[in-house]
Amino acid sequence: MGMVLGTAMIASVGPVTLMIVREGMAGGRKLLVASTVCGVQLALIAAALAFADAISGLGTAFRTRALWLGLVCTAWFAVQSFRTTTRNARLDLRGHPDETVGGCAMRALAVVAMNPLTYVNRFLLPASMAQGFATPDMRLQFALGLIAMTVVGAYGCALSGAMLLRVLRHRLSLKVFDRTSGVLLSGVALSLALSLVVDSP
Repeated sequence: MGMVLGTAMIASVGPVTLMIVREGMAGGRKLLVASTVCGVQLALIAAALAFADAISGLGTAFRTRALWLGLVCTAWFAVQSFRTTTRNARLDLRGHPDETVGGCAMRALAVVAMNPLTYVNRFLLPASMAQGFATPDMRLQFALGLIAMTVVGAYGCALSGAMLLRVLRHRLSLKVFDRTSGVLLSGVALSLALSLVVDSP
């Protein structure tokens, strides 16, 4: 079950996934970005499993608020993707050449932390699913599967970006990627908005 949930999260498009892929395409510190994202996600998963029973009383109201915040943030990331293609005429394949290692890690951490969907997918959802397992062994199997797919997803996105860099070594490719990201994130925001409106009382 953990591997199924993790695979579904890999398949879903979001700001964090697109950030890792873009870092690889831009020739930046893709492994550092992937490691930062992976570390935060694994910490949330560990907390979800450790406190699964304690947070059972949060209910759906907290999740709904987080999803609304996620909608706002996803729309904001979509706008930023579109703005990147117009405000920066010097998009190139050097990543962020003047950025320090710490600055790169903080940039990745900010994207993960600003996205409320991270907490829904990596904390609330695993915690609610873990409550349904009767034995500690079942919870452990669920956790190991989810952890494995989280690692595969983060570093797989970095590898995908690096492979695209080798194929599309042209600065236009980054503009196309940013515009595509804007369209995809807009679609995610719209889909999330529709689901929240439909589910609202």
